[in-house]
Amino acid sequence: MDKIDLEFVSKKTLANDTIEFLFKRPSNLEFIAGQHWVLTLKKDLVKSDERWNSRVLSFTTTSDNDFIWFATRMTGSWFKETLNTLNPWDKVEYEWPYWNLTLHKNSKKDAIFIIWWIGITPVISMIKDATNNNLEHKITLFFSNKSLENAPYQDDFIELEQKNKNFTFIQVLSHWSWSAKNFESGRMSKEIFEKYIKNKDNAIYYLSWPSPMVKAMREMLVNNLEIDEDTIKTEEFSGY
Repeated sequence: MDKIDLEFVSKKTLANDTIEFLFKRPSNLEFIAGQHWVLTLKKDLVKSDERWNSRVLSFTTTSDNDFIWFATRMTGSWFKETLNTLNPWDKVEYEWPYWNLTLHKNSKKDAIFIIWWIGITPVISMIKDATNNNLEHKITLFFSNKSLENAPYQDDFIELEQKNKNFTFIQVLSHWSWSAKNFESGRMSKEIFEKYIKNKDNAIYYLSWPSPMVKAMREMLVNNLEIDEDTIKTEEFSGY
């Protein structure tokens, strides 16, 4: 598939080591919330071999917006450092969206998201889209982070919970926070799950974590909570 130029506009810091980047949206770009795309930095911008000039990234914007956003964890790699020094009107290349995590269509089935840190990137657009389009899905988000300072989009989710009566937001913080409200302390567990989920068999589950943690969460759902494995959708990421 041919690569298409994309014009950089601006950026903002979301949380510790997490930045969101804004680009102009081409008129012919259509996508579904939750999809991902391949972004490539042009060779004249990055000091790296061609293999490392690209990353797979998830849209964080809604599908009806005039701009597109994506967020990423800053790791100090040549790719990320170059991305962070883009100037307005600099061009990158992208390839068309690919299917990945997208919200199921049957609104009679609940959507339960169990997400860790930067794994939230495909999820924010899905929940915003569901809210903007008045979808009837009952949505619960368990969002795990080390601390409040590491948690991107927390204000967005608090606002979405106020707008969408079908959406419940649960923060899970492994480090205690005096400033956070209505959060669970510790790691995501069977006990936290059962505190909020009363009808576990009428749901589709979404996991977005690094690969070892996806495996651990899947095992918790299947072995400890007896969730049907066919109802679990995953996105695993590494090499950030």
